[in-house]
Amino acid sequence: MLKRAIASAILITLLLATPVGVVLADDPAAPTPTVTAEAGLPDTTPTPEPALATPTAADPASPEDEPAVPETATTLEETEPTAADPMRASASLGAAAVQATAAVTPTPTAEPKPVTPTPTVPATTPSPATSYVAALVGETVVPLGGRGNSEVFVSFVDIESGIQEFELRLTFDPDIIRVEGKDGAQITTRSPVDVASVDNEKGVIVLVLRRSKDALLRSTNAWEKIATVTWTARREGKSVIAIAKNSTFVTAAGDRLTPDATYDGVVFARAPGTMHGRVVLQGRGNHAGASVSGALSKSRTDASVTDESGRFAISTSHGEGFYTIVVAKQGYLTAESERPVKMTVDAVVDLGEITLVGGDVNGDNEIDVRDLAYVAWHFDERDPKADINGDGIVDIFDLSLIAGNFGRKGPIEWEVSD
Repeated sequence: MLKRAIASAILITLLLATPVGVVLADDPAAPTPTVTAEAGLPDTTPTPEPALATPTAADPASPEDEPAVPETATTLEETEPTAADPMRASASLGAAAVQATAAVTPTPTAEPKPVTPTPTVPATTPSPATSYVAALVGETVVPLGGRGNSEVFVSFVDIESGIQEFELRLTFDPDIIRVEGKDGAQITTRSPVDVASVDNEKGVIVLVLRRSKDALLRSTNAWEKIATVTWTARREGKSVIAIAKNSTFVTAAGDRLTPDATYDGVVFARAPGTMHGRVVLQGRGNHAGASVSGALSKSRTDASVTDESGRFAISTSHGEGFYTIVVAKQGYLTAESERPVKMTVDAVVDLGEITLVGGDVNGDNEIDVRDLAYVAWHFDERDPKADINGDGIVDIFDLSLIAGNFGRKGPIEWEVSD
């Protein structure tokens, strides 16, 4: 569009500068000069000044194709030249061309910088403090007859001097849950936090930070664990572990703060899950006495013993998780679940059936020549250890079990059917 405007201005200037008697080849509107018969010279009779050709739709410099000109700018029509003043017309056209150029040339503008809105605070309201204190108690499930843990967290933001003293009070429903142990023995804390008191009758726990130069908790934008509470369930139900609103925090600078936010915890006391199944003792009609254990960890194990039919049931008092099942019986190789069994509260899982292999009389989980030698030595005796099938006498049936399973090792893989 800019090139069209400049070309149009140059064309009009050339038209004005062309002598009157000269005909431009591309101007069909120009008059044709006449020659007199007497002198053979062109007719000098003044002819009207040629009018500017009105641009048509096909003209590349049509005003309809040009951008709109601001009202304050001078337009080409206002500066149309006259025959009486060609110099003025040329200058006016030049100025018009410049104005047309300026009209179509966009002026770059700087990107506006983002402005952060500032909240309006009433003059009577003081500016809020930037420090922030929060406390949180986690959620847990406690099976009846078992235990469960709740974790306690705090968070301090923009407290440069640090927290030098606090008293955090927690309340719970003592009819549903209790803190295990006496006087908070089952509450572990992160130093320098300590347990001030536990009241299982009223359902109150007080955690404190004692004032000293070294007892200082620094600001952190993350949750920091300060204590773990171990619960036992008295009956099925739900207990909220509420953080008292009057808990106080004192900074090293002496400022006394209360929590800006508290997130109460919940303890669900529920009936434990149950695993059940059947164990068959090879060579016996009475399958009682096999030990079946479900271990959530080395220190958290629930166990049961099979009855005469070999059936058992384990109550998972240690709560939800993945339990490893192990079966053992004197004179037999052990068996173990091929994978951990997932247990949830209130769940009932049928593990299916497993047959224990007889012949391991010395308990090394392998049936070999040592087991054979022991049974042979006590042949025809009433030795409970050598009497693998439990019929009261060491005989050929016991030797047959060893011979049939010779070379086998435990634990046998139990493909549980949960």
